[in-house]
Amino acid sequence: MRAMMAKANINWQDIRNDYERGMSQAELRKKYSLSPSTLATKIKRDGWELSQEQSTNIKAFGDSLAKISQDYSQATQTQKAEIINRINTIIDDSEIMASNRHLAKRFQARILDGFNDGMFESSKDIKAGTSALKDLEYIANPKPSVEVNQSQSQANTLIKIEFVE
Repeated sequence: MRAMMAKANINWQDIRNDYERGMSQAELRKKYSLSPSTLATKIKRDGWELSQEQSTNIKAFGDSLAKISQDYSQATQTQKAEIINRINTIIDDSEIMASNRHLAKRFQARILDGFNDGMFESSKDIKAGTSALKDLEYIANPKPSVEVNQSQSQANTLIKIEFVE
């Protein structure tokens, strides 16, 4: 097990910034090697709060989950299978996007090394490098938005989840 950080070495401002941006306590404990009681005490004592945007996002996510849960409970077996299939697709797509972000960062670093090493000298080379960076950004962050629409079918409710670009 990893040793806990000495209290003098803890950068509480960085931890607080991560917390206020929405990082969970479990993620913070792992990232900063903190005990649960140390972190919880600090959050409570100093009155840390999530940013308004994070609070709004968490509430909206909770509301969406409640609606999906309600609709799922009223759905037929076929509709339930479709809901589960679409949720699994969203999860898979999220994992792919995270992987793409990781790859894009690695390629971006290589391209930037090329700029720093003089590999890109002409305007054509620079344009090719910046074009590659834009392509990598698009691949890593396609920013699909997920819309959850309801379609009423007699007594049954089905959730329709669509990706909209």
